[in-house]
Amino acid sequence: MKTPRALAAVFATLAILPVLLTTHAAVYAETSATAHDVKIAAVGYGTITADKTSAVAGETIQLTLTPVDGYKLSEDSLKVNGLPVLGTSFVMPDKTAVVTAFFTKVPRLSGLAIGGLAALGLGLLVGLFLLIRQKRKKNTKGKPQETARSAKQRRVSGLQGK
Repeated sequence: MKTPRALAAVFATLAILPVLLTTHAAVYAETSATAHDVKIAAVGYGTITADKTSAVAGETIQLTLTPVDGYKLSEDSLKVNGLPVLGTSFVMPDKTAVVTAFFTKVPRLSGLAIGGLAALGLGLLVGLFLLIRQKRKKNTKGKPQETARSAKQRRVSGLQGK
């Protein structure tokens, strides 16, 4: 059986325990709640903005990527501290986050190329029309061209007359 003095020591320790735990939790929260900067590296042909300029480790940072007209985000180029970002958000590391990305020119057909393609298509249609017309003239030789359907009708009517 424990002596009254030993019980008093146990109760004193139990009484101070919540104070120790609270102090430890406050110190831990103070050190882990340090906010770090979110920095956007200079990029050409577009802008990157973050919804926060600083954050605590573990927070989610949402990015907005806006390319200049005629450009797009290069595939797999969005990175935070050199690590690829999937989508447009990332989890804040326990240090400064440096966001980088590259934008590339979107290939476009020039007006001259589009006009050339349209002219080529029109030229092909006109050429096809003229070819069909020329074949019809050769086949008819002054008579209307007989179609397979009209030939069948002529044969059927010829059989009916016998």
